[in-house]
Amino acid sequence: MDRDPILKVLMTNTYARMLTQDFVDHVQLLNGVGIEPIEFVNYSHPITVQQHLRCVSNALSMKTETDWHLRWGRRMAGNFHGPITMAMVAAPTLGEGLDAMLRYVPARVPYLGWQGIEEGEGFRVELDELIDLGDTRCALVEVPLLILHDYVSVFNPDDFNKASVELKYQDAEHQSEYSKWFKCHVTGGVASNAFVLPKMWRALQNLDFDESAWLTALQRCETTYGDSQSVDLLS
Repeated sequence: MDRDPILKVLMTNTYARMLTQDFVDHVQLLNGVGIEPIEFVNYSHPITVQQHLRCVSNALSMKTETDWHLRWGRRMAGNFHGPITMAMVAAPTLGEGLDAMLRYVPARVPYLGWQGIEEGEGFRVELDELIDLGDTRCALVEVPLLILHDYVSVFNPDDFNKASVELKYQDAEHQSEYSKWFKCHVTGGVASNAFVLPKMWRALQNLDFDESAWLTALQRCETTYGDSQSVDLLS
């Protein structure tokens, strides 16, 4: 896919603004982003994918820990996704929560293609890199996979080793650290980026299911993200 149109797509600024909490040097963090540091902490407008990638790239150049991006991702795991978070938390089952995420999260993360695939006794949530993510690739692929991992873990499946994470690339820098963040095996150099779980886990019941909250969250998701060409990405 042509990279330029996606780079110009607007997306939420929430994830980039979170970086201002991790890095005190906002001048370096926002170098080349085109937004003044003093404005960005309380910035109320969406940003382009290109601005988001530049901000993440700057953060990666400033990081002090090789697995910093996974710590950043864990902070986002149960929050910061607008009404999508509410839908996932209130869903009747794990499967319905995953389906809601798959339907609506591309509007917030437009540089990845998301799809759920039944494969034998398994269910794959695949992430397709729609553009060349450059030096942000590992962070921007592994963070959503960690978010999926943490969401599934909330449902307390019987044996998390039955799940797995697959990466298209071999990430030697982080290989030894994956066990700190993932309770399942991580395999690199395979055909696609994916979080894979037993299909039967989709039926796991959410003990916090709230029908009213679930229906309200779905309506908000549909209103906000149902038409990804004209969504309000500020929530």
